[in-house]
Amino acid sequence: MSVFIPKHTILVVDAKGQETFNDLTGFSLSPPYFNLAEGSRISATATCGQDEAGTPRYELYCKLVGGPTNGLPTQNIQGQFCDYCNSADPNKAHPVSNAIDGTERWWQSPPLSRGLGYNEVNVTLDLGQLFHVAYVLIKFANSPRPDLWVLERSVDNGRTFTPWQYFAHSKRECIERFGKQPNGRTLSDDDQLCTTEYSRIVPLENGEIVVSLVNGRPGSKNFTYSPVLRDFTKATNIRLRFLRTSTLLGHLISKAQRDPTVTRRYYYSIKDISIGGRCVCHGHAQVCGGGRNPDNPNRLQCECQHNTCGESCDRCCPGFNQKPWRAATVDSPNECQPCQCFFHAFDCYYDPEVEKRGASLDTFGRYDGGGVCINCQHNTAGVNCERCIEGFYRPYGVPPESPSGCIPCRCDERTTAGCEMGSGRCICKPQFAGENCDRCADGYYYYPQCFREFCCKPTPCPLGHFGSPICQRCTCDYRGTVYEVCDASGRCLCRQGVEGERCDRCQPRYHSFPNCEACRCDGAGVVDSSCSPSGRCVCLPNYGGQECDECAPGYYGYPDCAGECSPEGSHGNGSCHCLSNVEGTLCNRCKPLYWNLATDNPHGCIECRCDLKGTLSGVGECEQKSGQCHCKPNACGHSCDSCKDGYFMLQKKNYFGCRGCQCDVGGAIDLTCDEISGQCRCRKNIVGRKCREPAPNHYFPTLHQLKFEVEDGTTPNSRPVRFGYNPREFPDFSWRGYAVMSPAQPEVILTLTLGFPGPFHIVIRYVTPKQKGRKRARARILEVIFPESRSPSFLTVPGEGFAEPFALTPGKWIIHIRAEGVLLDYLVLLPRDYYEAPLLQEKITQPCTYLPAAHRNTNCLLYKHVALDGFSSVLGSQGILSSRSERRRRQARVRRPTPDHPEMAALNGRQSQLQLSLRVPHSGPYTLVLEYASEVDNVQNVNIVISGQLDGQIPARCLVTPCSFLCRSVAVDSSNQVAVLQLSHKTELLLQTSTTSFLLYKVYAVPAEEFSIEYVDPKVLCVSTHGRFTEDSRHCVMRQFDKPSSAWILYAARDGQLSSAPAVALQRGDNGDWRWRRQTESYPVREPQSDGVVFTPRVPLPGRYVVVVHYHQPEHTSFPVEVRVDAGRDWRGECDYILLVPDSSYTPDLLKEKPLDNSADFIQQCRGEGFYVDPRTSSEFCRDSARSLVAAYNDGALACNCDKSGSTGPTCDPVGGQCPCRQHIIGRQCTKCATGYYGFPYCRPCECGSRLCDEVTGRCICPPQTVKPACDVCQNQTFNYHPLLGCEGCNCSPDGIKPGAGPECERITGQCSCKPRIGGRQCDRCAAGYYRFPDCVPCNCNQGGVTRDVCHPDTGRCLCKRNVAGVRCDTCREGSFYFDPSNPQGCTSCFCFGATDQCQSSSKRRGKFVDMRGWRLERPDQEQVPSVLNTASNTVVADIQELPPTVQSLHWVAPQSYLGDRINWHLCDVT
Repeated sequence: MSVFIPKHTILVVDAKGQETFNDLTGFSLSPPYFNLAEGSRISATATCGQDEAGTPRYELYCKLVGGPTNGLPTQNIQGQFCDYCNSADPNKAHPVSNAIDGTERWWQSPPLSRGLGYNEVNVTLDLGQLFHVAYVLIKFANSPRPDLWVLERSVDNGRTFTPWQYFAHSKRECIERFGKQPNGRTLSDDDQLCTTEYSRIVPLENGEIVVSLVNGRPGSKNFTYSPVLRDFTKATNIRLRFLRTSTLLGHLISKAQRDPTVTRRYYYSIKDISIGGRCVCHGHAQVCGGGRNPDNPNRLQCECQHNTCGESCDRCCPGFNQKPWRAATVDSPNECQPCQCFFHAFDCYYDPEVEKRGASLDTFGRYDGGGVCINCQHNTAGVNCERCIEGFYRPYGVPPESPSGCIPCRCDERTTAGCEMGSGRCICKPQFAGENCDRCADGYYYYPQCFREFCCKPTPCPLGHFGSPICQRCTCDYRGTVYEVCDASGRCLCRQGVEGERCDRCQPRYHSFPNCEACRCDGAGVVDSSCSPSGRCVCLPNYGGQECDECAPGYYGYPDCAGECSPEGSHGNGSCHCLSNVEGTLCNRCKPLYWNLATDNPHGCIECRCDLKGTLSGVGECEQKSGQCHCKPNACGHSCDSCKDGYFMLQKKNYFGCRGCQCDVGGAIDLTCDEISGQCRCRKNIVGRKCREPAPNHYFPTLHQLKFEVEDGTTPNSRPVRFGYNPREFPDFSWRGYAVMSPAQPEVILTLTLGFPGPFHIVIRYVTPKQKGRKRARARILEVIFPESRSPSFLTVPGEGFAEPFALTPGKWIIHIRAEGVLLDYLVLLPRDYYEAPLLQEKITQPCTYLPAAHRNTNCLLYKHVALDGFSSVLGSQGILSSRSERRRRQARVRRPTPDHPEMAALNGRQSQLQLSLRVPHSGPYTLVLEYASEVDNVQNVNIVISGQLDGQIPARCLVTPCSFLCRSVAVDSSNQVAVLQLSHKTELLLQTSTTSFLLYKVYAVPAEEFSIEYVDPKVLCVSTHGRFTEDSRHCVMRQFDKPSSAWILYAARDGQLSSAPAVALQRGDNGDWRWRRQTESYPVREPQSDGVVFTPRVPLPGRYVVVVHYHQPEHTSFPVEVRVDAGRDWRGECDYILLVPDSSYTPDLLKEKPLDNSADFIQQCRGEGFYVDPRTSSEFCRDSARSLVAAYNDGALACNCDKSGSTGPTCDPVGGQCPCRQHIIGRQCTKCATGYYGFPYCRPCECGSRLCDEVTGRCICPPQTVKPACDVCQNQTFNYHPLLGCEGCNCSPDGIKPGAGPECERITGQCSCKPRIGGRQCDRCAAGYYRFPDCVPCNCNQGGVTRDVCHPDTGRCLCKRNVAGVRCDTCREGSFYFDPSNPQGCTSCFCFGATDQCQSSSKRRGKFVDMRGWRLERPDQEQVPSVLNTASNTVVADIQELPPTVQSLHWVAPQSYLGDRINWHLCDVT
């Protein structure tokens, strides 16, 4: 079949594949194209070899092409090749089903020798349902293409047919038979054309007809906005209505119609019908599948999206009719919107009148749309089921979607007329009033009769009475009422703090009626803020007193109020004698290194059993309740004895616990590895610990693995391509040579067979010879410019910096390339997996280092510790270094590994000690933390001694592990628990080493009660690059997390408002602080109260939400944060954004960091030369990325498969797979002698001078149409000598050559000698600017507004530039202005920034104002990038190669001279 790849391409594709309509699909979804003919039912009104009733018969026919002189006598009759049809003989049958079975068999109609009525034959394809049809391709068999016929379609399953396109032999017949202008332009989307192109007698067999129903029509570039084109391409049936066969006698057939030797040669025959189409899904489906209709399993049905339903997604699904159904467009999916029925109805309908009134509420809370709910349930009614039916009401606070929200009114039907929504307050009848309609309305008297009397007006009752004129006494407790006591209906009016029908008791949280004072219950032991009628608060156990502010009897130590000994931790004899592993005044906590205080433990608690290789600073302690040890960042497990996923080799000397697996993202199956060896799980035929190497005798292909040699193609006349093989003309050409594109060979055809779908980029390797100027490659749809290049270069179609993907499906594709003046080596299909590189998502595991061995441009994790600046410390550089005997004392030597490091004391072992003077504000128990750096690849010990203690006592030691930034280690005692040292105001510390070598920055003293293991736990700050040491936004890539589309994102800077916490909250916060500390055994860092952030979001739909806080808090240890729906909470740190995630959409993966996306860097750094990554010259990043991409794309490495005869060994190059070839042998697998050599595998040079020889025998080849015996010169009337293919015929047109010039042509180019006004190599068409060959009259066009071809060669219609219109191409097209002959587009497009597309030329002078003084280049953080002004060229130059990879954009900032009103300014060049 034939498919035209859309929108400006050099390609014309004939394929068993698909085509896309010529537009960008945008939001519009479309199912893939496929061959509709394969599943259709086909029929013909007549078939050779059977009569009208279907009875078999023998029928003689002869081919129009002459037959051979030898062969079967029955097949050669009077020089004609003849045969018989017979439907009963499988070898002679030609049923119409042959036309769609994909074989070389064909359908054939009866020859005209049976009767001239068989000129008119119909072939009909029943597609079975409605489809969009993009093209129809018909391949004919042993007869010419029809002379006169009509392509028709039906949209009503074959009941009626309308023409799609007409085909006629002559232009006159287009007008007379069909009433159509011949070969006319397509002016509207439903124009029915008449073409004469496909009705010529040649070729006599195997001809083709391609009918494109979309390309070239006005709506093709915007199919979703072209309803006429969409309707024009629809069909349920397609009919080929043949009216007349092609004959050699033309229309004189009537003179020979009685001669069967003539008429038996005229018939129709079809070898293949292909119909490219897709399901009609109105832009709402990407998939169209079968088997969904049980009554007709072969019927296809769209798998609808956008809340649409139906076989073709032509209606909204039930419950989604808030807006009317519409087809999807490029700019909008036009998805069906859900009706807001508050879950009380399952369906709705659209009412335009309701939308006009604005009476329907949508799911976003707006009155937008016309959805009307059907069959409201749960006692609801209304357009949105938003109100209750009469007699029911919904109380305040009850959500409208509650199924039990509408409850019956509690009103007396005798006095009320229902009740109102929300309050349920009864709606009184006219004569009644009051909240319960329990009194008469004004003007009515004597409740409950409530008569209307007009004679007199009642007098008011005295104070304390109600119900004039009877005036009953109020039944209230006067001590609790206001002055008026009760209202006119007798209801008591209570004071503040008082409640009850008689106002006779205090409200909750008040006490002592009738005074009703507020409860004062804010002590540490209160249950809540309520109290008894006497004012006594409700206390927790262990607490007592009126306000729970003292301990109960038997308990002491307010606010702790400890009491009896813990039975789990004591011997249980009434006194506090703790078990061996328990401590505390009440024996209620485990000793350090123990956990799980429980009665079933004989010693009270059990040992922690931490693996010191995996714990922070080698601490053996664990959490008291869970027993969880304090693991290093990359270690995990209850005992910190294993590595996290993606890490391996747990080591004590590793500061982070384990090393990152660093499995290759493409070579490995996943990112995990063996926990001991680190071996990743490799794909097929890939080896190495990280899966980065091919197995022996295997290789990784290049990104150009889908390579197709142009010299292996054919020309349009099915001859081999003329190719060159001179390495000086085309260095390093691949395979046999390169195609020479010239006037003698302007077109080549490549046949591609694909086994997997696209889309693909198309890349061409080429060289332009020494002629000057850019070369152009042309096709019917696109012009591609080859930039001048004397060395091999790559061009990505369509070039000029813009690459367009081509959607190619598995099957056979045929590509036509038309070009002149260029040499073509090969064509590459580059899959989307390569040019978009979505695979390159890297999980960063390596910590950053300043050591020179690291690759400076490689990403790494930059760690940071919680700040200890608020605690006492001493600098190592202030210490005094001495020997153990203290005979030699000197100031410690200072070193800074990098400029980012602070000054640190260098300790180099050799039995030395460093004396430090540490001052603390208060004497007491402290914990010491060392901050250091170490370049020694081993674990080292530093002993810490307090000066003045007895010799031999080592109260604490610190582990020093290899560390390439500032690391920390807490001092531990001999049992590996955190050491607690008693320090005075000034303490002399001695740090003793034997063979230890490290750099000491500081020693911190942290009060023991405030110490947290988090102080020595490094946290990831960001992704950075090696060589960085401190936080720097220029090199920090903050971690990314998923934000689901259904989530509501609240950004702190945009949506938050600062709000100061009230004073009460401060006090409560202090009280809650110690209580929280007592419960969790943790100590939060107290910070000054600061303003909080308040968010007031308006969520689109009420419901259950999960609140996810994205924060940045590197300064403090972890602490709890209370998140309230109605307010925020003050906290220290930076809040970036808050996600409100619907409960149904929440997943714990939202809390996991996304891997680092390297695809953009790969595209930016490696896309040059069509993504050709040279293994010798490309960067390491490009080489590694390409290896990962091809490993994943091919699911492993590929076998070398070197030819045993042509290669010198079985092992090929691991990158590219080139086998080691013997001399003069070519090909990746070494399978062929190079051009000019013969005798594989021992290839020898041909001994034929400039000619070539047979590649097997070495016999010199005498190519066709050359002069023998030398065979190196073209014969007369031929040209373009090639040593293998010979010469081509001149074929000069006798009507177009100069008088007396003769049939000879130029021997190199084949150019014939043309008359004036005539052009073309064969002088067979008019030159540019002329039309109507051979007369060739001048075109009547404005030369400044036309393209190079000036006018149409047949009609003379002027061919205007893109922005030019008019019969003579002399005016600007709408949307453009300023006609300029030098403008390649004729006129300049309007640049009105979307406000309008209408503009006109200004009378003001247009010109350039270019003054580069004062321009500056800035980064997004407004930091200036150095630049230099070149006054000679008036350009500003900046070197951006050294900028960090995190800088993705730069901005030129204009000086003052460019600012202000510049409404008439236009463009300047920025490169």
